[in-house]
Amino acid sequence: YVFSTSINLPQTRCCSIFADILNTPFLRYEHLISGIITLIWKDVIVVKLDLDLVRNILLLVEDKATFSKWLNLKDFLQICPDKDKLVEHLYLLEKEGFIEGKASYADNECDDFIVTRISMKAHEYLSSIRNETIWNKTKEKLSDIGGSAPLAIIQELAVGITRVVLGI
Repeated sequence: YVFSTSINLPQTRCCSIFADILNTPFLRYEHLISGIITLIWKDVIVVKLDLDLVRNILLLVEDKATFSKWLNLKDFLQICPDKDKLVEHLYLLEKEGFIEGKASYADNECDDFIVTRISMKAHEYLSSIRNETIWNKTKEKLSDIGGSAPLAIIQELAVGITRVVLGI
């Protein structure tokens, strides 16, 4: 998959802003004329956020990760055999503070992702969506708006559904 974008900046500013970025294995620049630079993301797979996968990753980390036992990529392949999709979701969860972990690379490819723990933020999110009935009702409500929303909104929605189920 290829993703491109063009940015119009003064030529000297372009060069300083993108000096580091242009040297990554994931990007190449197509041309630089009059301060217009086109960045092409090479071999980057754009993945739609899979809310079920996010939930399953967090449930697995909560269940299996301990201070003495960390999880690695092969532990997650049971819930998602698509390595690229899995790595992208692990990376996003790590960047958003839901898990603590780190990817390791060989030949510009992720060869492992070590997850050491789940955050309190993730525990709170899981508390709202852990119950299968609540989760299914939450996804049903989300389908009214296209099936996706920020995780904070999903959490609020699930809490609201839980309140209704409990009658409070």
